[in-house]
Amino acid sequence: MSGSNPSDADTPLRILINQRQRELLLEKIVAPPSLMRPIRVAQVEVDFFHIRLTTEQLDELLDFIEDKASETRNKKLQEEMYDLCEHLAQFGLRKIVDMEEFRDRSNALKHVQEYSEDGIVEQPQGRNSFMGEEGFSSNSNGRPRSRKEFNLKFRKLVEHHGRIPMSEIGGLSWEQFTKLLECDWDDDRSLIKLNKALKLKDLQKARILHRARTLLGEVVGSGGVKATTSRNLNRRFVGLMLDRMTWPDGYLEHLHAVNKVINEQDVFPLHIIRIILDLSGLLVLKKGVFSASNKGKQLLNDDQAGILYHVLFKAHFQLMNLDYLDRMPSMPGFQDTIPYSLFLFSKIGAGWKRTKDLARELLLPPVKAEMENTGFEVHWFLSNRSFRPLEDFGLLEQRDLPDQQKRPGEDLVRKTTLFDSFLSFHLE
Repeated sequence: MSGSNPSDADTPLRILINQRQRELLLEKIVAPPSLMRPIRVAQVEVDFFHIRLTTEQLDELLDFIEDKASETRNKKLQEEMYDLCEHLAQFGLRKIVDMEEFRDRSNALKHVQEYSEDGIVEQPQGRNSFMGEEGFSSNSNGRPRSRKEFNLKFRKLVEHHGRIPMSEIGGLSWEQFTKLLECDWDDDRSLIKLNKALKLKDLQKARILHRARTLLGEVVGSGGVKATTSRNLNRRFVGLMLDRMTWPDGYLEHLHAVNKVINEQDVFPLHIIRIILDLSGLLVLKKGVFSASNKGKQLLNDDQAGILYHVLFKAHFQLMNLDYLDRMPSMPGFQDTIPYSLFLFSKIGAGWKRTKDLARELLLPPVKAEMENTGFEVHWFLSNRSFRPLEDFGLLEQRDLPDQQKRPGEDLVRKTTLFDSFLSFHLE
């Protein structure tokens, strides 16, 4: 088949841009010299400029715009550049789809021609996979085109899309969002970085760390603690921990008032500490006795406090089932997206905010919708499974609303200076 057709990858794309987009390219972005002429001489029709670029030129331009956008400190201009990048990429993606559809029609015509009066001369081949390696027929210039070559162009344009910040996911690109959720927090590729170098003096408000050190220290000092038949700490040891640990005002009085005897699970903060130490491999149960592992003993040293804190944090939010913290319905989608919520809180959590307002800002829409469908208040999930644990880690502080504004389960919260010292997000 001769002449220009959708399968001809060298046929220039007809790209439409408006006046502002053209100004960006010529004055702010300052496109590469090889691309300036097509932009300057673009034909005008109604309110749009028609630029003609090959897929290779478009790819070069997209790379250039992304680099410029990442360099500028003007947030508004940066957003305009990324919007322009997404707009231009759409034309390239459409071209690739058009080429694939044309190829299917051409193959169908070819298969029809393979029939003869005596029947089928050659069995038609099935449709090739879009990601296959088989070659296409020559283009209008007689040069062979492979499916791999077209797919590479398609992937490149999709990658451009993946690097464009999206307001729907907190200004992250899809590439960053995926990496944020999927990478282990200790992976070099992770966007979350946890500071293991904090000193004990930096962690004075981290209640969970001090309780963990108290429990582990007493286990080591006693040479082991006998477990109950239900694999919990025994009552004598629980009583010892009530004496040795620091508790909120009125907590012990209330505990004794509602319990004739006090077991581990009655002291829920202690119960959670024991679970976290178990999950992190610092406390082991063997032959009915709890003992500290070698790693647990090592991390009891004062100079290892930052590493112990890091281990506890990971165990709490990544290894422990957060549904266990309350009696509300299971919500795995929330735990899976905790990194996203922490990222947003790092950006907006400096000032006092209502927990109910944060529920709208820190959750992905599908997660929020799932919570709403349970009949429970969305901010209750956040308070029980995120805010209170963060407060125990000293990463968040809470205060009550004024009396006239009080609502059940609703408080004011903000991040502490420790939050930014411990948690950082590297988007580069």
